Amino acid sequence: MKFDYAYSLLEARACDSRSDLRDPLFQEILSSFGSKSISIFQVGAIESLDSGFRIGSGWSDVIFGEHIKKHGGQITVVDIDLDHLAHSVLMAGGLGYKIQPIYGDAVGYIKEGHDLYYLDGADETQDTKIGGNKQTLEQFKKIEHTKSVVMVDDAKTKAVELIEHLNEKEIAFTTHEIKLPHKATIISTMIIIDMRENS
Repeated sequence: MKFDYAYSLLEARACDSRSDLRDPLFQEILSSFGSKSISIFQVGAIESLDSGFRIGSGWSDVIFGEHIKKHGGQITVVDIDLDHLAHSVLMAGGLGYKIQPIYGDAVGYIKEGHDLYYLDGADETQDTKIGGNKQTLEQFKKIEHTKSVVMVDDAKTKAVELIEHLNEKEIAFTTHEIKLPHKATIISTMIIIDMRENS
C-alpha cells in the first residue's frame, strides 16, 4: 500500500483539490452555499488511506472539510466499518475540521437539519441485509421533504430505485459522469438533487 497522498495532505494540513474525478462537482455544490456555515451528513467514511483509493473512493470528507475550515459548520460521517470511520477521524484531526463520527447504519441516523447530504453507502453487490439501491432509497425518503442538496455516488449500484422514485414524484435531478483522468473511462455516475428549489 502507498500512503503518500494521505501523508501529503496531513503534512500540508490542506486538501489539494483536483480538476478531475469528483472534486469539481463537490466544489460546485459547496460554492453554491457561498460563505455560509453548513452542516453535512455523509454516508460512508474514507475506505482506505492507500493513495489508490483517491480515485475510486473520492475522499469527499477532506474536500468538504476545506469548506468547513473556511466557513464553519460540521460533517457527520456514518459508517458500519470502524476502520473506515477511524480514517475519516484521522484526516479531520490532521486537517483541522470538525467531524462527528457515527458507527452504525445510516438509515437509523439520517434526519432533517443538514444542508448537504452525500449518500455513498453500500453498493448493490455488497453483502448487506438489503442492497445498496434499497438502502439509498430508504435514506432519501427520510429527508426528501428538506430544503437541502442530496448527492448520490455510484448511481448504477446505489440509486436505481431512487431514480425511479424521483421520476415518479417528478423531483428534478442532474446526472454527472465521473471519468478517469486523461481517459474516457467512466468510473462512476453521480446524481445531484437540489431540493432547495424543489421544496
